[in-house]
Amino acid sequence: MLTFQLPSGVTLLQQVKIWQEGSRTQFNSKLDLDGLEVGKWLMSPMWWDSRQVMIMLRVFYQLDMAVEEAWVLKAIERRQVELNALSLQQWDDWDSTVNHVAAVGRKQKRHRREKMEMDINSADEGYIKDALDHAAEELERKNYMESYWWAVEARIQEWGEEAIQCQLCRAHTWSESCYTHSARECRMWNESERFRTLVNKLSGLDGEEKEGTDADADEGEDKEADEGYGTCQTCRFPVAVCQPISRDDRKSGRREAEWGRCRGTDVLKQTVAALLVIAGGKLGKMVIDEEMAEWRQSSESGRWVDMMEEWKKGVIGFEGLADEWLQQQVSCGRGGEPRIVRIFLQLTGGFKQLT
Repeated sequence: MLTFQLPSGVTLLQQVKIWQEGSRTQFNSKLDLDGLEVGKWLMSPMWWDSRQVMIMLRVFYQLDMAVEEAWVLKAIERRQVELNALSLQQWDDWDSTVNHVAAVGRKQKRHRREKMEMDINSADEGYIKDALDHAAEELERKNYMESYWWAVEARIQEWGEEAIQCQLCRAHTWSESCYTHSARECRMWNESERFRTLVNKLSGLDGEEKEGTDADADEGEDKEADEGYGTCQTCRFPVAVCQPISRDDRKSGRREAEWGRCRGTDVLKQTVAALLVIAGGKLGKMVIDEEMAEWRQSSESGRWVDMMEEWKKGVIGFEGLADEWLQQQVSCGRGGEPRIVRIFLQLTGGFKQLT
């Protein structure tokens, strides 16, 4: 398979090496495969949609698509010869001549896709803004389809799957180092000190208290936990955050060791801390700026005005954001959530588009 030549002219092995060099996933560094370094990478895990698979499966899928594309192109060329028809390039030239507006639209979309492929460290403000807009559109579609809390659960699982301990290491590269130390002990990156400070700050956040007795809340949790609308009585965060697994798994305890009560909340907070500070805080600053802009338009825009002015002037950083502001209830689809959950979704969505 690795010797198969793609339509671009390179072999699959050459293409896999290119993918490996740009990948943020690097497992099996100690595995001996008789010098086939790329084989170690192919056996690493990766997230594909909402599932975790080996990279080898995704590469096989890409190969299958390439073979099908090559077969289709050859069939088209053969039919063109039979019919003495215009080639694909001739059709494209003709289309760009008679429909310049459509051609410009395609170029704009292609340019947008190219921007999405930039690394977060090299991306400028415009690229990051495009990534955040694209992520917001995707989340809005999920909200419209009433799958908002499924998206929350999937994102938390992705950043905490298989007992990941350090989300900053996960943001830099998914490897064994994500499991060898806790977030509070990370010293591997330039942002580690600031990350540890934010982890300690955010660890004390609770979801805002709601009206009603604990008994009322417990009853609500039983009725609504499947959709993520219930509230954990310990961390006061939505159940979909606290334990991002199915209701049956929660009640049976089948995944208790992996997703014990409130571990999902810890993963969310540590992921927010990591993505706020990574790459010099570029992504984090834009997300907080957008969140503050929306807050200014709310009926409570008079609260925390001093914090807003200090943030705007650069007097305070992420560490200076008020706990009450981060855990304040904000609207989301059919319910509400602490603001930090919405920040988490913006950060993870934008990060995914940029990496």
